[in-house]
Amino acid sequence: MVAVIYDQPREIDRRLSQYFNSTKEQWIGVVRAMVAARAACTANNSKSAPGYYAWDNGICRMRHIFVKEGWINGCEDRRQEKLAPKQDPKGRS
Repeated sequence: MVAVIYDQPREIDRRLSQYFNSTKEQWIGVVRAMVAARAACTANNSKSAPGYYAWDNGICRMRHIFVKEGWINGCEDRRQEKLAPKQDPKGRS
């Protein structure tokens, strides 16, 4: 499968809406949370801290945004699972 990069604003918005029921601004919020968490680390943090904190804050921001949009949280019985759009019985989002 060949990767396709969309760079036209209308196409980006359409694809995000179609596949993830989301907007570009929502994903920019996730990226900002990740970048801010990574930047908050100092030389006194462990070497793995920037990556972990970026991932953790990105997941947290995604849950904050997308659970309100009807996505499944995926965190039950103290097990981490997926964060994904709810699907109908036929497997479509």
